[in-house]
Amino acid sequence: YTWGNVDFAVLESRKYKSYSPDGTILGQSQEEWLRDDFCSGSSRRKVILSQTPFSNLATDFYYQSGSLQSNEDRSALDSNGYPLPGRNSAMSILETCDSSAQVVVLSGDIHMTAAVTYDDYYVAECSSAAAINDVFWRLTFYDKDTISTDVFGNILRLHEVYNVDQSIMDKFNSPGSSRTGSNEEKHLRGDGYLMFTIDETNAECSAKGYRTGTDSVFWQVSFPQPNVTIPDAPPPTPPVPDGQCWAEACLTAPFF
Repeated sequence: YTWGNVDFAVLESRKYKSYSPDGTILGQSQEEWLRDDFCSGSSRRKVILSQTPFSNLATDFYYQSGSLQSNEDRSALDSNGYPLPGRNSAMSILETCDSSAQVVVLSGDIHMTAAVTYDDYYVAECSSAAAINDVFWRLTFYDKDTISTDVFGNILRLHEVYNVDQSIMDKFNSPGSSRTGSNEEKHLRGDGYLMFTIDETNAECSAKGYRTGTDSVFWQVSFPQPNVTIPDAPPPTPPVPDGQCWAEACLTAPFF
């Protein structure tokens, strides 16, 4: 849909996703629509709305028992960073989608708010916080403003993130138990939303909390960020799905 001088595409990035190592994310028909219709239809700014980020932004996971676990195993497969052929095909389309400015992806789902640039495709992404962050606590410990690679080998540069405050993880044995916390504690666990502004050449994402006041800002990032040189590095070996995923069998998978 179009609002002013901005075209928005709302992607279905789970319905057509394949979990085989050589699979797709968007599916052939949706890729064709994105490339041939949406990206070629006008000179307006382009913004993409996606269920999940186009990399495994979360490096760690807190569920219960007061300790962090890796989020770089099977749970990472839920991101749009996997499978690589599907992810790279989609990103190649987005790279040339806006001839005059940087494409921005707005995503969510990971219960963590962050802003990144995918420098190899000149695409920016902002992920929204959970409005009520009491189910999963995912965190990231990538170095800020440094070229990093996720578990699949996707190149990313983290600009900002809000991780659940350590005091909250120390106090509550699980995200669910924080439901009894105060508004200040619910702010510190990251309850919030994403604000997005855009003009002819620039964009800005602001991650905000609402538990302690409307002007509470977790972070704010403007795009495009300055270009950087991407160093050569061998990609890591990605995790392999343990059997067929999704449909009914996946409702009990670790990433749900």
